[in-house]
Amino acid sequence: MNSPRAFTLRQRQFLISLLALGVLVRIAIRVAFGEAYFWTHSYGTYYQMAENVTAGKGFCLATTCAWWPPLYPAFLALTTFAGKHYLLIVIPQALLGAGTALCACLIALTRASTSPTVGVALLWTLVWGSHGSFPRRLRSDALLLLAFLAIVAPWLVRTWRVTGAPVLSSQTGRALWIGNNPLTFSAYPARSIDISESNAWGAVSPADRAEVGRLEDHEVARSDWFARRAFAYIRAYPLTVAGRAFRKIAAGFSWRLNPAQSTTAQIAYALSYVPIAVLGTIGMILARRNAGVILILLLFLAFSAVTAVFWAHTSHRSYLDVYWIVLAAAVVFRTQPAIARKG
Repeated sequence: MNSPRAFTLRQRQFLISLLALGVLVRIAIRVAFGEAYFWTHSYGTYYQMAENVTAGKGFCLATTCAWWPPLYPAFLALTTFAGKHYLLIVIPQALLGAGTALCACLIALTRASTSPTVGVALLWTLVWGSHGSFPRRLRSDALLLLAFLAIVAPWLVRTWRVTGAPVLSSQTGRALWIGNNPLTFSAYPARSIDISESNAWGAVSPADRAEVGRLEDHEVARSDWFARRAFAYIRAYPLTVAGRAFRKIAAGFSWRLNPAQSTTAQIAYALSYVPIAVLGTIGMILARRNAGVILILLLFLAFSAVTAVFWAHTSHRSYLDVYWIVLAAAVVFRTQPAIARKG
């Protein structure tokens, strides 16, 4: 197998130029859309939480203190010291995105290396990822679980102290309700799921609204309220929910951006996404016996399962695209000798 050191000078120059171009294009697109667009598409709430962190109010929004896990707001908190300018966020994100692409390139010269979700990691380690006897694999699983607990334990302790329950997020119940109510598909997936949520909330009875209002200072109880409504809908309409699950998965893996963007953006997305998805799937099939590829497949299945239960836009799938790119690159690398011989 080739190693990263095998790059020639010309290849390194091309790679650096390509990464630099990617950073500049991402920044240019953000500048073209403007600052108002940036703040009104989800980042405003994140930045508000970041400002609360730097002001000593912790990871809280009003009376809600377990809205999101802390890493991304903590990253944004570093930018608040220099004033609220969106380029202070856009530029580091562009650099991180280029770094991800670089890692994908280096992996495609060696082998796929992933950081799977905990459940997938535990299953994969127990069945495919470890060698030796079952007790030895079980010990490996236990070490992996301990590493995960060491990472999340401080956050769980904090949320237990501020909310009364050790939760990663107090929005799980609400997200479940957003994806499982009569009006989930009133706007989604063509338009933002936020519009569907607004439509669904508008259909909630005054009595239920008042009940949710009384839970304003009890975020876990409020999450449980939404979860109960979601489960009630699932029990009442199981066949409808099952059919919608496939529609959600199709939305998450769609060749069309959702929420819908301009025609130019849609064409650019399709031209880049479809070849990568096709070649990546072929690569997954060809290397299906490889333990690392099995791990990637499990990640795709995990994403599909979560999407089926909750919901997803195409942007939520972006972390999986890195693996498709790796597998697509492997297919291209395999076909190069054959193409060269025919040439």
